[in-house]
Amino acid sequence: MPRYAVAAVFVEDELGRVALQLRDDIPTIRFPNHWSLWGGKVEQDETPLAAAVRELGEELTLTVQEDALTRVCERERGEGTPFHADWHVYRYCAGKTLDHAVVMEGQGLRRFDVSMLTDEWLDGRPVHPVIRETLSDYLRARGAQS
Repeated sequence: MPRYAVAAVFVEDELGRVALQLRDDIPTIRFPNHWSLWGGKVEQDETPLAAAVRELGEELTLTVQEDALTRVCERERGEGTPFHADWHVYRYCAGKTLDHAVVMEGQGLRRFDVSMLTDEWLDGRPVHPVIRETLSDYLRARGAQS
């Protein structure tokens, strides 16, 4: 089965809350109507870090430099399925610039306290499993830079 790479980003506001994307409610996409990280597929001849920067621009209209992102982890997901992917997860402290971001993909954005990210449901909607799978790595990355 073909493998592909995905870049995903935990985006934080000035209070340290994580801004999640509510994915579109389209049955043909993976994890419709779930809270998820910002990001997407890494294109051919693109690094995962460059993909993360591109996706933040495309999905949130944020202009970000590569050195503003911190690597959280790399994980393999979905082995033996058509969705076998290498996940590259990053952290970005957007601060107050998040107030001016425009959601260009998905149903919307909501900010959640980090302590809530262990829940399987937030605001009546399911949470994408990659958030819980990478949460401990994210907390380590966050602690290292605080």
